[in-house]
Amino acid sequence: MTVLTTTKAGAKTARPESDRAESYGAGWDAVPSGREEAASFDWASAVGALRYAFQPIVQLRSGRCHGYEALLRGFERTGFANAGELLDAAEAAGLLATVETALHAKAVAAYRALSGWNEAKLFLNLDARLVGRPDAPWLARDPAASRNSGIVLELSESRPVPSGVAVDAAVDRFRQSGAGIAIDDFGVGHSGLRTLYEARPDYVKIDRFFIAGIDADARKRALVAALAGHAHALGIQIVAEGVETATEFYTCRDLGCDFAQGFLIARPRVDLTALPNRYPVVEDLNRKDRRQPSDSHRRLSEVIERLPPLRVDSRKTELLDYFRRDGSAAIAPIIDEHDRPLGLIRERDLKRFVYSRFGGELLRNRGLGNGLDDLVIRSPVCDISTPLDRVIEAFSTEFGGRRHRHRRGRGLCRRAVERCAAAAGA
Repeated sequence: MTVLTTTKAGAKTARPESDRAESYGAGWDAVPSGREEAASFDWASAVGALRYAFQPIVQLRSGRCHGYEALLRGFERTGFANAGELLDAAEAAGLLATVETALHAKAVAAYRALSGWNEAKLFLNLDARLVGRPDAPWLARDPAASRNSGIVLELSESRPVPSGVAVDAAVDRFRQSGAGIAIDDFGVGHSGLRTLYEARPDYVKIDRFFIAGIDADARKRALVAALAGHAHALGIQIVAEGVETATEFYTCRDLGCDFAQGFLIARPRVDLTALPNRYPVVEDLNRKDRRQPSDSHRRLSEVIERLPPLRVDSRKTELLDYFRRDGSAAIAPIIDEHDRPLGLIRERDLKRFVYSRFGGELLRNRGLGNGLDDLVIRSPVCDISTPLDRVIEAFSTEFGGRRHRHRRGRGLCRRAVERCAAAAGA
């Protein structure tokens, strides 16, 4: 089992300039206390007294660690009871963005001190009051900022986004830095469905309220199943928060949740000297599950076409070679640097380059961008265990608003199964 270990003190690791936290607006300096409103409190010392614990977010099928949520610890040394109190006081002092930036920088420093840190993502809570503000952390200042930052910003629903803020435009500014977006505590906070629509997140973290006892609560199961289905239709992945029992684990997995976080898997750890990248408890739970797969699961397994994926940072010439190598392949599944499905590239979309006079040269011209990002068609993501009727529903929803929505029902189902290969192949 591979572990992520902390780099020894004094060791130097070379990182690209664009991959440093400063590229995203997270400064490494201590919090200044010079503002008049905050002169009576030593904010730098308060931030310095805090430390971070990491709790893993794990894939439900494989036990592989997808990322860590950074959770603040040590409030007994600050005079505040919790993070909410500290951030409320910082907002009252006019220093919310400054304090949040310093806290994020501290978490990123701990994350990037791990050997193999780029194998997992770092989930950081971002106070929703900072969305749309020009002084918020993680706003891109370098147009060449690396997309491989591995940072995911969690927008908590415990506080509302300021009124009048165009959430979609504000969130896009965070995306330009290379950061992903998650909605935290979904279902118990402010404007859940509206935020889901406007923020277009990469992840939705379902609040513990809906996970606790879900195996014995039909209403919770119905809500989580519906949310997972609609989220996957939009290309969003689901994290079940607060999983504490084996029956909750199995239920969340079978309802279509992609990841789990909770005491059943691991408690938050302050000691970051050796973090595993796989969690045997999840592997054991899946191995011990002797329940027979559903008929719909068997049918999907029988018809699915498994295609090798391409990384989004692959060269365009590799894409041309991909289709030449397998003349029957009509699509290429595309994954990100963490093996997360992003979408598809269709061979037919390359024909305008291949058959045009200078098309081949354009694809090979590095000055026009050498990655595949601009060719990817975003599509729903479905787990291999997703019931076939939900797969069809997810892709029917995607195609429903298109001009040819009624054309060839069989073709739609076939495309749905083909696109599922993007997730299965990754």
